[in-house]
Amino acid sequence: MVKKTDILFSEYIIDGVSMDTTPADMLKECMPAQYWDEFLKDWQSQDTGRSLEPIIDETSDRIPANFKYDCGKAEEYLKEILQTLSGKGTSAISPDHPRSATRLAIAESILDAIWKEGHFRLNNLNLTACWEWDPALLGNMAAFYISTDAASGYIYDLGVRLTGLEIRREKDCHNAAFRINGVKDWLPCRGMADSIDDTEYEPKEKVWLWNTRKCPELVTAGNSRLIYIPFDTCQHRLGGSALAGILGKGNENGPEIMDPDYFIDCFEVIRELVEDGIVLSGVTVGRGGL
Repeated sequence: MVKKTDILFSEYIIDGVSMDTTPADMLKECMPAQYWDEFLKDWQSQDTGRSLEPIIDETSDRIPANFKYDCGKAEEYLKEILQTLSGKGTSAISPDHPRSATRLAIAESILDAIWKEGHFRLNNLNLTACWEWDPALLGNMAAFYISTDAASGYIYDLGVRLTGLEIRREKDCHNAAFRINGVKDWLPCRGMADSIDDTEYEPKEKVWLWNTRKCPELVTAGNSRLIYIPFDTCQHRLGGSALAGILGKGNENGPEIMDPDYFIDCFEVIRELVEDGIVLSGVTVGRGGL
């Protein structure tokens, strides 16, 4: 008889150690009660016969990589990345780098909103999350647990809210996607994208977000400067990046991405410059491997 497990609400035993909390408990911390209740009702309606058997797994053993990138092959690397990447959206959460990859996916989703038309701050944003996971693969459930732990902590520390959650079981898959789906306090405005009516808050000012961009990705302008602004204080490491993955060198160390306060400061300053029209163009650099 195959035992049923619930990857969100089950107890986890990883590397022989029983975890203190479940993924559901962690994600609940960054979801307002009304959204959590809606998710819970929908989740329970899908399978009323679940039994909560413990999930036992172990973390993947990452073999240290010893690979040097050739600066003279930059054009070749770029061509391989552009041919492989299929647009933005769901990002692979490698069992070797579940924590850094999850935090990077969240940061990339939030940064995509910084270039949009609107008037908002970081703590006005709502976020949705979707994990596509295969519980059958060794190391996958340990990675899933670490991923949800990283997501809940980072979302909470950044001051945004998780207002949508989805878990899908997919064969040979360990992906996660995070998307901005609206703003926290808002007044109806024509052209607004994916706004959520939330009576929990009294709007003190007109807070809004459009799908259209305030800053184009490309612009031709004289007397301007190209500036790279890192939104974290971590060291540049290529582990878990698209480049490392394409070249089969994914075992390298990945960036830690552990400074939410610095991210908040950067976001607020750049967002103000965008709204004031000082930033002429903007592009988000994510898992490409800068």
